[in-house]
Amino acid sequence: MYHYLRDHKPDLEIEKERISKVGGFIHAGRVNGSLNLTRAIGDMEFKQNKFLYAEQVVTANPDINTVELSDEDEFIVLACDGIWYSSYALYVHLIMNIVIYLRDQ
Repeated sequence: MYHYLRDHKPDLEIEKERISKVGGFIHAGRVNGSLNLTRAIGDMEFKQNKFLYAEQVVTANPDINTVELSDEDEFIVLACDGIWYSSYALYVHLIMNIVIYLRDQ
């Protein structure tokens, strides 16, 4: 099982640098003293730089990773942070049961 998870939080140095570079700031562990995450699809009040569309205080740009799969890999789960607040092992177990059930149909 390969598990990649990195929350985009204001305390990550790479996020602090990116936010500072586009004119934002981190205060009390929050972007511009307000939001506790640094990447999101919504939160338009943090996306007001009309001249540099791709460079916003809070960006929707994802992390992109390459993972080599093998014949033993049976499924991939892609989920947002809200899913992973629980145990990811629980979700893997639930999905594996669904895969087994569907395979037997």
